[in-house]
Amino acid sequence: MASGRRNKHGARQVRDMIIRLHDHFGVSCMSAEDGEKLYALLQPILKNDESVVLDFTGVRFFLTLFFNASLAKLAQDLGTEFVRSHITVEALASTATHHIDRAFRLGARMADDETYRGQVIELANRPLVSA
Repeated sequence: MASGRRNKHGARQVRDMIIRLHDHFGVSCMSAEDGEKLYALLQPILKNDESVVLDFTGVRFFLTLFFNASLAKLAQDLGTEFVRSHITVEALASTATHHIDRAFRLGARMADDETYRGQVIELANRPLVSA
């Protein structure tokens, strides 16, 4: 991922805000609710055209659901390339990076394909267990 905005000499222009996910979510980033909380933290920062570092130090468990509710929604709302260029990920296990890539692909498709977006929203709103 990108490492924040840089000037013409390659130096960082501004100091990026750091969000330590362990401080907010503990050792696991797994639920849609936690992903929505991360979205709420990130959205105003990115809307202000600021960069942010997501520090995963101490986080051991991940689900795509968490990244879909945060990064995919940001990519859908603000554009995948914009979000990728404003977020740096640190201390994320290499085995978990596919979750982020998948979330960005989902966000891009949700932004570009209205039919697909409707289908995903319909599925997300279905109860997991029938009564």
